[in-house]
Amino acid sequence: MSDVDDYLDEDPLLIDPTTKNPDNHLTWSLEHNSALAAPRSPDNVVDVYGDTSVKGYALNRNELVQARLDHANALLKEIIMIKKQIGIIINARPLIDVTTMIELLVSMVDALTDKADASAQFSSFSRYVIEENLREVEKSIKELFDSL
Repeated sequence: MSDVDDYLDEDPLLIDPTTKNPDNHLTWSLEHNSALAAPRSPDNVVDVYGDTSVKGYALNRNELVQARLDHANALLKEIIMIKKQIGIIINARPLIDVTTMIELLVSMVDALTDKADASAQFSSFSRYVIEENLREVEKSIKELFDSL
């Protein structure tokens, strides 16, 4: 047995997003004008990595909660603009060629999804906000393609 600690064998409890996906350990809440992080609790067992990270990184400190809330509001505005663009295309379709408008729509959706990229600020939270609102956008996009 070695007298030297082998730190490579350790399993740190704080989430390092380069080695552990935060989505597997954290969940988000966007309610009551707040944007809180919480550990996942599958089968009513609190995820120790999520719990330690929420507490250790102080993920629910006021400044960070406000920054996430501001970020969520910006994402929601982008989602509203995407839905408006879909409506404009649906209504304009019989009258004009909508190819350019569809290209703009695609770039808007791409820009939104880029905000959930692992390297982006608030990426895990962004994925949560986008996924929670994506169903409405998907229905609008289906309606758009049904009209083409």
